Amino acid sequence: MTIEPKPKGTIRIVTVGDSTTMGIGAQFSTLQFSYDHHTVFDGSKSAYWGYPFLLFQLLHNHNSTAKFQVINFGADNFTLLE
Repeated sequence: MTIEPKPKGTIRIVTVGDSTTMGIGAQFSTLQFSYDHHTVFDGSKSAYWGYPFLLFQLLHNHNSTAKFQVINFGADNFTLLE
């Protein structure tokens, strides 16, 4: 996957994690497990609105001068534990 360079003056935040990061089980989750391989910059992923999406909304709504991008690299069924 190739991600375009961020625009000048934009703060880019990347989140990495499991299904909690991806957003499965969140209020607006579609729970269809179909992956959308294009990159969006609002923290959502395949219509899963986990905490990265909420982070983007908070930053966007409470900051009138800075521009933010949040990329969600969460993936379900992954863990750091054996």
